[in-house]
Amino acid sequence: MANNKNLFDAFSPISKEEWLTKVEKDLKGKAMEELNFQLDDINISPIAHADDLSQTKAPIVKSNQMLNDWMIGETITVTDLKASNILLLEILSEGVNAPLLKIDTPLSNEAFNILFDTVEHSYISTHFEVSNIEPFHFVQELHKHFQKYGNVSSTLKGSIHFKNATTAQLADAISFCAEQIQGFNIGTIDARPFCKKRQQVTKELAACIYHGNAYLSNLLEKGVSVNTSSRSLQFLVAVDTSYFISIAKIRALKLLWANVLKGYDAEAIHHIYIDAQLAASSHNEDANTNMIRSTTQAMSAAIAGVDRLTVLPSNAFEGEANEFSRRIARNVQHILKMESYLDRVNDPAAGSYYIEQLTDKLARKAWEYFQATADKDTFSI
Repeated sequence: MANNKNLFDAFSPISKEEWLTKVEKDLKGKAMEELNFQLDDINISPIAHADDLSQTKAPIVKSNQMLNDWMIGETITVTDLKASNILLLEILSEGVNAPLLKIDTPLSNEAFNILFDTVEHSYISTHFEVSNIEPFHFVQELHKHFQKYGNVSSTLKGSIHFKNATTAQLADAISFCAEQIQGFNIGTIDARPFCKKRQQVTKELAACIYHGNAYLSNLLEKGVSVNTSSRSLQFLVAVDTSYFISIAKIRALKLLWANVLKGYDAEAIHHIYIDAQLAASSHNEDANTNMIRSTTQAMSAAIAGVDRLTVLPSNAFEGEANEFSRRIARNVQHILKMESYLDRVNDPAAGSYYIEQLTDKLARKAWEYFQATADKDTFSI
């Protein structure tokens, strides 16, 4: 028989005032304010309590998938098609289910067939970073390749990051994908360059939604509806070594973007696609240190609820990872899923008073910056 007893009933509720009285006693005369720290002109206290929250926050859930699962990414730079296919099959067999292919030359349907020989797209999500290729041509050729898998519009998933593509170039490609490859995100807000230092995290968030808002507005002028363009959008974010701040930053981004969509009277789209990569700037020349840092960074990204995560190999600073370092990088994510079960609960950070408070403060300050710059032609960070 199920035991429905609330185990917390055995503990008397403690107010924040009672907690602070105890802390002041333990500080032995040291000022309470000395425990605080400043973040983008926000005063952050390390002591958070339910009394700080005006109301209980609802979990920030993913609407298009079960619980908190995310896709495991790894990057392949495509130069030789057959060699890339061999490497792709290798990483797929070792647990990667969201490979990213970097491509800078146009590929025909035949070239796609060589690159993805014996790859079953319906079991993975397929991602691209594309340079110097016209977007509409690329998605047309990709669609030709996908057609042999049947109803590609409803079964295949992935994304395409067209680097330096204009809104005019993207408009036709987005409309085409909305009809033919609905599971692909091809509009991209690359927020990684905004991740400069911890003291600018709220400006980083404001820059994300500023450029996201400009993306929606520009495509609307090209005849692409907000519902279509927002569904096709992905945010590429960097996760640094600030553990709690990274969690709160990604959670705040979800809240902020939902607020932007409300301004357009868009359909109730509570989910945005977030592709996270661990910040290369957090690596140094000690591979062992990098392994530890990558583990905590990956954990913060998973707790925050990203959709796809790429962990950098520990020797990425050398310019080329080896088989061992790539294996360890992907195994970090396997451990977070198979041993820590971070993929089996919606919004693991929900209910943490400190993270909830930090999320709220970051979101409010970022929204202030956004409101002050929304009508400007550029956003400087």
